[in-house]
Amino acid sequence: QRGRHETTWAVLRHFGYGDNLQMSSDYLYPSLRIPPGSSTELSHLGYNFLIRLFDKCDIDRDCCLSSSEVDSLFDVCIGGGDTRKGLRPWPVSVNNEVPTNDKGWITRRGYIAKWTLMTYLEVVRTMEYIAYLGYIAGENDCQTSAITVTRERRIDLERRSTNRAVFHCAVLGPRGAGKTAFLQAFLGRHLKYQQSLNPDELPRHTINTVTVYGQDKYLILHEVTVGIADNFDKRDLDCDIVALLYDVTDPRSFGCVARIYKQYLIDARIPCL
Repeated sequence: QRGRHETTWAVLRHFGYGDNLQMSSDYLYPSLRIPPGSSTELSHLGYNFLIRLFDKCDIDRDCCLSSSEVDSLFDVCIGGGDTRKGLRPWPVSVNNEVPTNDKGWITRRGYIAKWTLMTYLEVVRTMEYIAYLGYIAGENDCQTSAITVTRERRIDLERRSTNRAVFHCAVLGPRGAGKTAFLQAFLGRHLKYQQSLNPDELPRHTINTVTVYGQDKYLILHEVTVGIADNFDKRDLDCDIVALLYDVTDPRSFGCVARIYKQYLIDARIPCL
């Protein structure tokens, strides 16, 4: 059947080829210019391609991907779904980054959210893996047609408008302030459920949809731990909004976020909560 990767591999193996075929770097990593202050999102072509892949791999049509269905999704990538080869694009912590069902399987919304998160943080990896997965938009197109580079943030602020669909919130606070619980609560996880999670599998980012003026937008929460007395990396303030968390039972905790606010945020054009 034309276009099916299984048929292609069957023909290649018939003529003696093994599994170590490689795509060229130029093909996997096309040039993409991202100006300072801009971010990367999936275009409608990218979303449509990934939704078709989801529908193909969702064998039981339950609008979720089980572990075996996720492995099937990445079978065509180098290393396939075999995590021992270190080439599966989604880490073990993925189920704690995005919405899942009560079995811990990634929902359709969570699947799109994960690709949205990866495109925002690591657009090069997104382009690499959609190349492996067979993305073709047109005869002369490459993976860049699956990506949208947004307008610079400063221009959005000047014009008081934006076309962005993905927003980034830095969640700042000292240890023990509840940042991890805050990130997991954004996915609808209560404290009792969070206590059952492996601490080593808790991510620094979570993503979910929020409704803004009747439209769904993606919000990324990024956990940033700041010390009681130490400074922190100002690059963590490259975001759209800052949420400052502190422990109400510890005066030093409030003093920490107050210092961060006075030192870095009081004159910044970043909304703070």
